[in-house]
Amino acid sequence: MKKIFSILTIMILAVGVVEAQQIIRQTLGSTGKVKVAAPFRVSWTAGSCPGCSVLHPNSPSSAGYLRQGFQQPPELSTSNNSAECLALGLTAKFDITPVVSPLCGTRFDLGFTGQSASGVTFSWDFGDGALPRTSTLINPTGVIYATAGVKVITLTIKKGNCNDSKARVITIAANQIGFAATTAITDTKCFGDKTGSIKLTVSGGTGNKTFKWSNNATTQDISSLAAGKYSVTATDASGCTFSVDTTVKGPTAAISHTDSLKSETCTTYKDGSIKITPSGGTSPYRFVWSNGSTTAKIDTLVAGVYHLTITDANGCVDTSTYEIKLGCRGTISTKDKPIYDIITPNGDNTNEKWIVDKIEEYPKNEVFIYNRWGQLVWNVKGYQNNWAGTNNDGQELPAAAYYYVIRLNDDKNTVWSGSITVVR
Repeated sequence: MKKIFSILTIMILAVGVVEAQQIIRQTLGSTGKVKVAAPFRVSWTAGSCPGCSVLHPNSPSSAGYLRQGFQQPPELSTSNNSAECLALGLTAKFDITPVVSPLCGTRFDLGFTGQSASGVTFSWDFGDGALPRTSTLINPTGVIYATAGVKVITLTIKKGNCNDSKARVITIAANQIGFAATTAITDTKCFGDKTGSIKLTVSGGTGNKTFKWSNNATTQDISSLAAGKYSVTATDASGCTFSVDTTVKGPTAAISHTDSLKSETCTTYKDGSIKITPSGGTSPYRFVWSNGSTTAKIDTLVAGVYHLTITDANGCVDTSTYEIKLGCRGTISTKDKPIYDIITPNGDNTNEKWIVDKIEEYPKNEVFIYNRWGQLVWNVKGYQNNWAGTNNDGQELPAAAYYYVIRLNDDKNTVWSGSITVVR
């Protein structure tokens, strides 16, 4: 360490006579942050020394600096060291072989050289700018880099809970950049539309490039695409080629929905409802009803027509119209709704219960049964044609004539009354 600092001191003194002299050196390694001795600025790019502080020269525009850096590989303590995994002995070692083409750049073949076992999976990450970026092959080949600089290649092998991961650092020079391209994809928004696009950013290669797409396009970038798979082969002036396979994604189905409607029981009841269950498109969904509601279910509805617009996360739209009907027919008379005036609850399964035809259309109805002395012997709200000549305690009433009052509780406050005879 003392030797390194001595080298730095000599280099600074040697150029100190030149104001604002800039020296860049990227092969030395040290620890620390930044030290300034105007007119020079020394910065370390690796490590950190205790007590170092960042100092700024009085005149940054005229101060020179010496930058030295050394790329350190990442820490790779990712192995599972349980007894079971140690016995398995997974070792993620690999070799890197550059395949140099003077005209078409350098391709890299990766070869696994570690220890494996049956059922092991391989996961490669070739670093920034790699094409492809990842692989699950044991020995991937033909990896191209579209950008220069330091790259970290990482291999992770895994079986169950046991794994081992190793990385190696390589530096890609400008003349090693391969003839290749990265893709920027815009997916379609709505099912069946053609709003997708693919943009190629080409690296390497010489002269004019030609492109041939699977949809017969010949431009570098393509647009107005439907969802689907696309491929392109590019050729440069030296005859170097590359191919890219890619996919434009999009919704797999149009917006649709199932619905459940309930009619308004009778005028002024306001108990109609509509429930929507959406699917397709891209969630989340937004609902706008013609009555101002914004939920998937609306209730307390009166009879009438309701319009719905469903909009998904991509702005795709589906519209529907629903009609809530009226369950009853409005104010009616006993001629329209027959009321039977005799029952014979004797156990022969014939005429056992009192029937008021279609009383179910008035679920808010109330029924009162009185004896000949005007005493209330039975009553119920929401009569369902189930009275069999009993009192409210379920005891049989004697055979006799009784008097009924039926309140429909409709918008006209209709009341029916008359006699009902129980015969046993």
